[in-house]
Amino acid sequence: MTSLERADWNIHLSWVKAHVGIVGNELADRLAKAAECDNAAKIVFNKISMNTLISKIEHETKLQWQKEWKGCTKAGITKEFFRTVHDTQKYI
Repeated sequence: MTSLERADWNIHLSWVKAHVGIVGNELADRLAKAAECDNAAKIVFNKISMNTLISKIEHETKLQWQKEWKGCTKAGITKEFFRTVHDTQKYI
């Protein structure tokens, strides 16, 4: 019995039409492609901790959010108070 079964996890897979613009899916796609090309890679499924993965996704999400915030031509008054995504995080 695997540790996931002992933890009573249920895993469901679903098809996603495209990864474009979805940070977690973009990261998963890049990691899968890198693993596919690495012939010397050992097959290990527990190398990345859940905390590390979540941190990476959160970081990339905030980078994308900042890029979109900076490029947005609206919300001028709001941007005077919240110039960066980091500024908005203080109040959430």
